[in-house]
Amino acid sequence: MNQIVIIDKFYISRKNCPAGMTKIRVAGETIGLIETVKLLDDLPRLLNRSLTDAEQAEIINLAPRSLSMIA
Repeated sequence: MNQIVIIDKFYISRKNCPAGMTKIRVAGETIGLIETVKLLDDLPRLLNRSLTDAEQAEIINLAPRSLSMIA
C-alpha cells in the first residue's frame, strides 16, 4: 500500500488522518481533508481535469479496501 500519491502539485496521503479521511497537501500545508470513498469523484474537481488511468490506479492503491467496494 502506498503512503502518498503525488498528482500535479497535490500530495495525497492517509497518514495521520481520522478514519475514513484522506489529507490533501500543497507546498507542505494541508489544504483539506476528503472522505476516502469520495476521492475519485472529488479529485477531478480539485485538479480541474480528469484523472488518468494511472492516477486512478494509484488512488485506489492508496485505500484499496475503501475504494474497491465502490468501484
